Amino acid sequence: TLPFERMRGTTRATKCKAGATAQSKLATFAHDALVFGCLQCFRHFAVQARSQEELLVTVKTPRRRPLFACHFDSRKAGAVGVPPASPCARELDQVKTAQQPVFLLGFYALYQRPYVWQRAGHPKDTHQDSDIPLRVLEQWNSEVVHAWEVIGELVTATLTSSGEATAMPPPSNVFAVDHQALRGLPPFERVLATAALLEFLGHLLSEATDIALVNEIYQDMAKLSEAHFNTIAGAM
Repeated sequence: TLPFERMRGTTRATKCKAGATAQSKLATFAHDALVFGCLQCFRHFAVQARSQEELLVTVKTPRRRPLFACHFDSRKAGAVGVPPASPCARELDQVKTAQQPVFLLGFYALYQRPYVWQRAGHPKDTHQDSDIPLRVLEQWNSEVVHAWEVIGELVTATLTSSGEATAMPPPSNVFAVDHQALRGLPPFERVLATAALLEFLGHLLSEATDIALVNEIYQDMAKLSEAHFNTIAGAM
């Protein structure tokens, strides 16, 4: 069991409501994904809401390691999966040439479910517009799936799959906070960022089932609370 999977408590066991339509389920996922896309200062990744149906996820690999081609159980050359609404050929140069692995999480109404595509750091033997199969998305038709679960599996798989002997162990908490980056934000932006992160981590805390993981989340929340109120006090 990967560390982030130990966050799947009651939510992971929640089955889809019998009356829930694919459209309403996707709308709920899209809302959660766009809210998540407003968060910043995670240690292992950065996320950006690019449109009402897309998130960009950049995985922060250690500087001592070169950019690698992420090796998922993906389709080989010549086998095309579900294409994104934003083809890789039309991707922005600053994304395609990024020095870190970049992924597109799309939750298009056309497909009625989320998919993930890689935008930078492609393996040479994969089709650039083929979706990446993730275990959590295999449960889409039967269980409630959240954007943070998709990103958790994606980031963990990227950090641990270099295709070489230099592969890292999975992070103990894929949603760990980069407190140094938070301190570098302007005061007003820092207040908003800490408040948003506290709300998200509070939700994760209620989902976590591993004691060590609970402790890590709690420690991050304690530091965030202190930073939040110290910043407010300093602005008064």
